[in-house]
Amino acid sequence: MLKYFRLGLFTADVQADTGSQHSFSRVPAAAINPITLAIVVAFSTIALPPMALAACTSSGVGTYVCEGENNAGISLSGTDIAVETLPGFGITEPGDIAPALSLIGSGAISYLDTNSSALDTAGAYSLSIENDTLMTGQSTSINVQTNGSIGSGVYINNQSSEDSTIRVDLSGILSSGLSGTPALSIFSSADKDSTIILNTHAISGASGIYSDNYSQNGAAITKVDITGDINAEHSGASINNRGNGETSIINFNSKNIRTEFDSLNIHNANDLGAVITDINIDGDISSANSQAATVYNSSNDGLSSIRFRANHVSGEYSGLYIGNDGRDNIDNDGRTSSVITDILLTGDLTVVSGVGLHLHSATDGGDINVSARLNNLYSRYEGVIVNASTLTGNMQLNFDVSGDIVNEMGAGMRVWGTASGGNSAIIIKVNNISSGSELFNITNFAHLGTAFSGITASGHLLSEQGQGAIINTGSTLGDATAVINLNDITTVGNSVDIYTMANEGDSTTYLTVTGQINASQGSGIALNTQATDGSTLVNVDVNNIASEYDAIYLYNFVTGVDSGTSTIDLTTRGALVSQQGYGINIETNTADTYVTVGGLVHGGNGTAIGLHRLENVQTSATLELQSGYALEGVTQALVFTGNYADINDAALDLANSHLVLGGTGDAAFDLGRIDNREEAILDGDPNRITGFGTLTKTNNSIWTLTGSNMADGDANAFLSANIAGGILVLDNATLGLTPTAGALTGPAVNRLSAADIAADPTLVATETGALTLGEGGALSSIGDSVLSGNLISAGGILLSNTYTGGNGAATDDRLTVTGTYLGENNGSGEGAWLTLDTVLGDDDSATDRLVINGDATGTTSVRVNNAGGLGDKTLNGINLITVDGLAQDDTFLLAGDYVTTDGYQAVVGGAYAYTLQADGEAATEGRNWYLSSELMLTEGVRYQAGVPLYEQYPQVLAA
Repeated sequence: MLKYFRLGLFTADVQADTGSQHSFSRVPAAAINPITLAIVVAFSTIALPPMALAACTSSGVGTYVCEGENNAGISLSGTDIAVETLPGFGITEPGDIAPALSLIGSGAISYLDTNSSALDTAGAYSLSIENDTLMTGQSTSINVQTNGSIGSGVYINNQSSEDSTIRVDLSGILSSGLSGTPALSIFSSADKDSTIILNTHAISGASGIYSDNYSQNGAAITKVDITGDINAEHSGASINNRGNGETSIINFNSKNIRTEFDSLNIHNANDLGAVITDINIDGDISSANSQAATVYNSSNDGLSSIRFRANHVSGEYSGLYIGNDGRDNIDNDGRTSSVITDILLTGDLTVVSGVGLHLHSATDGGDINVSARLNNLYSRYEGVIVNASTLTGNMQLNFDVSGDIVNEMGAGMRVWGTASGGNSAIIIKVNNISSGSELFNITNFAHLGTAFSGITASGHLLSEQGQGAIINTGSTLGDATAVINLNDITTVGNSVDIYTMANEGDSTTYLTVTGQINASQGSGIALNTQATDGSTLVNVDVNNIASEYDAIYLYNFVTGVDSGTSTIDLTTRGALVSQQGYGINIETNTADTYVTVGGLVHGGNGTAIGLHRLENVQTSATLELQSGYALEGVTQALVFTGNYADINDAALDLANSHLVLGGTGDAAFDLGRIDNREEAILDGDPNRITGFGTLTKTNNSIWTLTGSNMADGDANAFLSANIAGGILVLDNATLGLTPTAGALTGPAVNRLSAADIAADPTLVATETGALTLGEGGALSSIGDSVLSGNLISAGGILLSNTYTGGNGAATDDRLTVTGTYLGENNGSGEGAWLTLDTVLGDDDSATDRLVINGDATGTTSVRVNNAGGLGDKTLNGINLITVDGLAQDDTFLLAGDYVTTDGYQAVVGGAYAYTLQADGEAATEGRNWYLSSELMLTEGVRYQAGVPLYEQYPQVLAA
């Protein structure tokens, strides 16, 4: 019987304020009936033999000093409990139910162990603390500090009707027990503020940390600092934190987290206030069979912020999931629920059979700001999924992936961002992406504000089965802008698919592709820009494209009120090769179009370049060819105006369609390819270029024209031509311009300058039927060439072809101008000039010649290059210039090597000096300009050494 009551004594819960020494194991109080309690009281004064057991001796009310070792659990209870250990203290509880040390109170509880005490059980917790002040209305505090071994974990259950503070400092070994319970379990609920602070070294066992912190009417704060690793068979750390007012805060810091199942699970919420979550993992997060990390924030009427830092992150089903939401109540006191997400991974993100990074962020009452910096990312399904939306604020998303994205299925990146009441901006930088499906799919939309998408991919984008870059940017009541920079792209479907739309604003798209595009079963680039009551701006700069269908397709459309400022600017630098489509296909009802081609353009459907103006719009369309260009197709280039629904109604608009020969390198063009007949839209000459009414030469390059555009008479003639820079060479060619009646207007006409035309070659000469030669340009002839039309020159006519690619000092070059000629001069020696190669000899000497079938007006400086002549006496002179119409004596003036004593310019050949003389009369049609010679040593010594033209000739012109 004594043995029975003795066992009952050691299993009962006894108030710990008697000052006597006890050793207890906890059982539920309900298991002790009143009879048992009476017997216990009766025998409490019996003297028992001394035992070598651990003892916790009370030194005052609620204050205990624990020493010795025991193989049974100890339970202490009271209002306030303070336990301190002495060296040698330790408990080993053999059962699988009772804790090693149990503290049950209703106020302030503390456990201080600086002696490396060991608390072990076979299945329950090493240390169990329960604190409840709901009945007393007091605040609670729990303070645990130990450097000992916690072999079966710590359990804390805390309820407070006021504030609550829990602090756990563990510098020893912390692990979970055999029962699978977490190494640290904390449950805390407070009517007001609730704070949990955990500092520990390393954690191991079945599970790591489970913490649940709740404040009903205040702030909830959880701070975890783990200086070592978490290694758990099941879950690593699960932190739940919820407040109602003030700010809910989670700070979580640790080294590596390695688990079989969920590694890190964070939930932070506030029913009426802000939420801040800060996670710093100084190492890796690894889940062998489940999710690596999940972080979720939810705020009402306050900021919601997540900051996440880690090295490598790996999981089976999910890598990193971030949910960050903010909501506004109706009576929110003017507070907004802005959402901030900041992610930095210095290592790789790897997921065996799921999504790499899944980020969801939403708010109905503030701004959204998302920033993510990643390295390499490997996943089974989507590499990155982002959904960010705000109802009233601005949305900004910044993603920077410096390494590779590799995923087997789904998109490499799938991003959706919207701002209903503000501006929306998505900025993404990636390197290489290799995806089994789409490379990236970006949707960016703003309702009341502007939408901006800035996408840069500096590496190689590879899609094994799907499309490449899909980028949609739109705004209902603002501007929409997309700026996209790509390198190499290899896809099965369309490589680049862009849609930019603005309902009541401007739609702008900038696209640059520096590398190679390969689309084995789709188009290279499909770009759609639209606007309602606004304008569109498209700027595309690409290198090489190989595609099944259109290499480049640009669709540009404006409805409603058109501002009239829409433009398309396309530059190609490499080879564009389409197997079954256009090389370049542009359709617009609004934009002035400018296409620059510096490489091969091949149209597999028979047309290399198609420029289609829809709805019979009269906007300009310009094709600039540069060195290295090559057009392949039955139709090499076609521009027309018409209704896309019925191409049979299409027509040519020559006045608004321009062909430009530009660039910095030298090149050639065959005029025989020009076919400007209306029927050529559907059925023209092979290898034709159709619909371009003006010709302009720009930059300092040399372009050589061959053939003739007059084979079908005037049908293929250009309306006008212009040389704004460099040299345009007619190599035994005929350049035909539309014939006009009447004389040319004089130099008082306000013509465009060379700088104007160089800046915008679509601003061609105002003179129909004329070639306008600017101050920075020159027209040259090799062999016998014809300009069929009028010539207005403020630049040079080069028949002395010493430039690169010219025929040097050959004297058989002839340029015939079938119309009239006007030489413009500004009176200071600058303006029209003509150079010729001439053998300075007798009348029959070989020479280049300029022939003008019409009238010649203005003033032109003539420079003669002696092509080996030794000088000789002339009778009639050497014929340099012929004007079949009317001309004044000073229409052509020699700029010689010497000046006579009476002020005439002369060139010297041997002992002879040659001056330029005109026959006939100014009032009579038909005049010629001859070089007439005389010996320099004649009576009176007519000639003397003079000065160059640039010193004296301006004075002659001014006179």
